Formats: sequence, structure tokens, C-alpha cells
Amino acid sequence: MRSAICYLSAILLFIAIFSMPYGFYKFLKVEVFVASIYALIFLYINSNLLISEQSQFDRLIWPRVVFFIILLIFNPFFSIPLGKVLWAIVDVASALYFLLIGFTQRGR
Repeated sequence: MRSAICYLSAILLFIAIFSMPYGFYKFLKVEVFVASIYALIFLYINSNLLISEQSQFDRLIWPRVVFFIILLIFNPFFSIPLGKVLWAIVDVASALYFLLIGFTQRGR
């Protein structure tokens, strides 16, 4: 996966903690939604694993689950009404996850 996409998402999510115009948050939802879809497709394509190897299976299924949850939360079509504090927590957690994936997928 291109690390730049993860880093861009993380930077935008960290910026979202501050008070920004409404249009920025709409753009953020679309960008994180598309980045999560891209990550899910990338993880699906690159999951050449043997089901008998349980440890590899566990390591590869959880990133998909987390990206799917991020995809649902940042869905631009059906907004989830969270409070400002809860959105800040979700933004930071998602940004840290994007950074983690970006660092682990460098060069791939």
C-alpha cells in the first residue's frame, strides 16, 4: 500500500482535532472513506496466506476489521452523530492507526 495515502490521512485526521470549517470535515470523511477502501482492497489482494497457518491469518484479518470499522465511521453517505469530544478521540485513534499501517507498509 502506498504509505503516502496513510500519512495524508493521518495528517488530515490530526488537523481535524482543531476547529475547522464544515467543508473540511466533509472532505475528511470522503478522503478517509476512500483511503479505507483502498487499504481494504490492498490487504485483500496481498493476503496470500494459507488458512492452516493460524498465526498469519490472525495478523491479516485484524487490519481489515479495523479498516472496515473506520470505513463505517467515516462513511460520507450516512453520518454518525458523535459529539465533538468523541469525534476527536476517533480522529486521533484513526490517525494513529493510519500511521502504524503506513510505517509497517513502507516500500510495498
